[in-house]
Amino acid sequence: MIGSKITFFDEIDSTNTFVKTHINEIDDGELIVAFKQTAGRGRRGREWISPADTNIYATMCIKQVDSAYLCGSVIALAALETLRYFYPEGKFYIKWPNDIYCGTAKIAGMLCDGCGVREGKISAIAAGIGININFEPHDMEKIGQDAASLYALSGRKFNLKKVAKKLAFFAKQCYIMYLKDSAALRCIWEKENALIGCRIGLVKPDGQMVYGVFESIRDDGALQMRTESGMTEYFFAGDVSVNRESLSNLF
Repeated sequence: MIGSKITFFDEIDSTNTFVKTHINEIDDGELIVAFKQTAGRGRRGREWISPADTNIYATMCIKQVDSAYLCGSVIALAALETLRYFYPEGKFYIKWPNDIYCGTAKIAGMLCDGCGVREGKISAIAAGIGININFEPHDMEKIGQDAASLYALSGRKFNLKKVAKKLAFFAKQCYIMYLKDSAALRCIWEKENALIGCRIGLVKPDGQMVYGVFESIRDDGALQMRTESGMTEYFFAGDVSVNRESLSNLF
C-alpha cells in the first residue's frame, strides 16, 4: 500500500538529506516538503537557491526500486502535472535529464539520491524536486540563468501548501503506475521530453561539448544522440542546451 503522507517543515537543511538520514522512519511514498532549505543541492553539487516561503522543495521516499532512473520520472511527471493543473496555459516539458522548462526558461529541477544498497541493488530512492512557485522576476535574476516561476508566468500568487498537496496526489498516482506498469510510465516520460528530434549541444561531465540530434532515450535512461560525425552515442549525464530559435519553433 502506497501512503499519501506529507510532512511539512518551515525550514530544513535539505529534504533529500532528511529522507536519506531518516529512511527507516519514513513511509514508502511519503513526501517531505520544506518552505526553506539552508543547504539545498542541485546536480553535481550545485547550490539550489531556496528562499523562505517562496517555492516548494520536496522529496518523495521511494522504497520499491526496480529502475532507479524511473524513480526520477515519478517525481518529474508529478511536478509536470502539478504545474499544468495550476497553470494550464503553460507550455511545460521535461528537459533531459532532470529539469522542467516552460518555453526557454527552467521552472523546476530534480535530484535523486540512493538511500542504501540491498543485495547489490539500490534499496530506496530520495526523489527530490525544487519548483519555482512564487519567485519574483527580480529574485530569479540572481540565479544567473533563464528561470520561470508560476507567479512570473501567471501574475498570481499561489498557496504553497495547496500546491504541495496536489504534488503529493500526482506523485502517488505516478508511483502506482511505476509499480503496476513501468513501461507505460517510461513511455509517458519519454513523450514529455520535448527536445527529442532537436539538434542539441551536450556538455559532458568532463566539460567536453558534443553536438548532434537527440534521437531517443534508451530503456536505461541514456540519451541517444546522432552526433555531427554520424556516430550514435549514448550519454547518462550532461547538460543539454538548445538555441532559443529552436525552442521557439517547438511551441
